[in-house]
Amino acid sequence: MYMKRKNGKNRGGSLIEIVLVVAALAFLVAVLTPQILEQVEQTKVSADTQLADSVMKAVMLALADPAVVEADEPGLPKPGAVLRLDNADDFSGAFGKAVTEQLGYDSTALMVHAQNGIVSELKSKGACGMTVTIDRFGDCVSAAVVDKDGSELIVIE
Repeated sequence: MYMKRKNGKNRGGSLIEIVLVVAALAFLVAVLTPQILEQVEQTKVSADTQLADSVMKAVMLALADPAVVEADEPGLPKPGAVLRLDNADDFSGAFGKAVTEQLGYDSTALMVHAQNGIVSELKSKGACGMTVTIDRFGDCVSAAVVDKDGSELIVIE
């Protein structure tokens, strides 16, 4: 059923025109999809970079807090330590409380929780953990997003 114009000519599109439009759309999808996926992954990496930076700053502030240092509890990280954000033992005592508060969690247990903690916020492909490195002088020198093997995917220094 084609619609006819007053002059008797066909108003509908031909099959060839429809095929050309579909082919043009398929070409655009094929060209743009990889670029869009790359942009999505870059956004995820950027989010994880900001998260690692926030964690590093929270640890730096906790290590600089006189109340934390003077408490001299077993929870204070030792020089040369590598802290894992999925390990509650690495964030115990006044130090853990200070870091937890800086990051906006109600407790250390919630911060290190696998499903709801800070590690669950990671978005990058392969990211499944986060570490913070304390140098030999007791200062926080880096934070890293790591994969399941412990290889660093993103490093903030």
